[in-house]
Amino acid sequence: MAGYIFAVAKDSWNDFCAESLKRGSFTPFVPIIDLSGTDRQIKSTYKILLATYADLVTMKAGDNIYFLSDRKLYGIGKAVNIDLDCKYDNYINASALLSDDQVETDSALTTQATNARWVCYFVPAPQFFKLGVDMDDVLRYKPNAFKMLRAFEGLSFIKIDDEENRALKEFIFLENEKVGRSEEAHFAFDDSLHTSLHDRDLSPYILNLRKALEAHDIDELRSEMLVEALFLQKVARGQIPFMGRWDHLTHQLIASPFKPLKYIDKIDVFGYRFSEHYLDDPKLITKFLIIELKKDKVNKSTLEQLMQYVDWICDEYASGDYSLIEAYVLGSGIVRNTAQAKQDVCQRSYIASTHPVVQKKWTNVKFIQYQIEEDDISFSLNDLNEE
Repeated sequence: MAGYIFAVAKDSWNDFCAESLKRGSFTPFVPIIDLSGTDRQIKSTYKILLATYADLVTMKAGDNIYFLSDRKLYGIGKAVNIDLDCKYDNYINASALLSDDQVETDSALTTQATNARWVCYFVPAPQFFKLGVDMDDVLRYKPNAFKMLRAFEGLSFIKIDDEENRALKEFIFLENEKVGRSEEAHFAFDDSLHTSLHDRDLSPYILNLRKALEAHDIDELRSEMLVEALFLQKVARGQIPFMGRWDHLTHQLIASPFKPLKYIDKIDVFGYRFSEHYLDDPKLITKFLIIELKKDKVNKSTLEQLMQYVDWICDEYASGDYSLIEAYVLGSGIVRNTAQAKQDVCQRSYIASTHPVVQKKWTNVKFIQYQIEEDDISFSLNDLNEE
């Protein structure tokens, strides 16, 4: 299962533990939408909100929950469905991305603060330990497992994959085994909030970015992050049949050697699928998903960037087996000569087996075209042979 690590300010930690942690809910605070700012400031705010939404929309029951405060990581929780889902709009139409002076928060599920747009719910799994573990100690435990945690800077939370989640969970358990399992060693849990929500109709609070398309002129929101968030919403809910099932989905995955964060490369959309037949743990990954996204038309440079990520995932995740990778470019169209560029750029030769040596050629790159309509977005599959 995946994991989510949420940041809590040092001076807010005690209050957070007494309220949110104890009651099994968390609301990441996001920037306010102030329409009196410049166009650049407003668009920047929308992009941050869309990135936050894209991280949350793929959360599912069973994902682990952790908190980071003052360099220490605390766990372990588990996302849990309350009625229909484990994450919701905190107030009606929060996903519409209306400015803060346009929303009504009387219906809020938790705090009525306008910048508390979304909320997730969790339970201890099996306990939320009071003993936090130092980030440096965590990173030393299994260095090769940690990728996203190393780049946790300037964000309210991050999503980590199964391997990183498993390593973090193991280390927290190991450290807490040393102090025992007494009642004083973990935070008390009060399920009264969860119980009260079972009596409410939460369907109006389901995350739905289509509300933003209905509420705005599309030019106000148009960005790669908008397309990314809408795509993830649809794939996570099985609303794009040709994409199939993916057991893990995330965005902005680090895909380069570690260096100053402003220069680090990130895959727009990444995912993987588990075997339906191999039932042991850890689960067996049978396919990796890579998507390079462009707000406008796809061109040769898009394909070249995609193939850098394909090579990275092949080396870092797929043990050199290109057949485990399914790659796409996603854009509004294709520029002239891109089909020929695919023939030139998007292929790799690899050794499929030895004794005798069997070489194969990988060419598994497809094109997804998006089209934004009045209040929705559609995605269609193309083989990159049409211009």
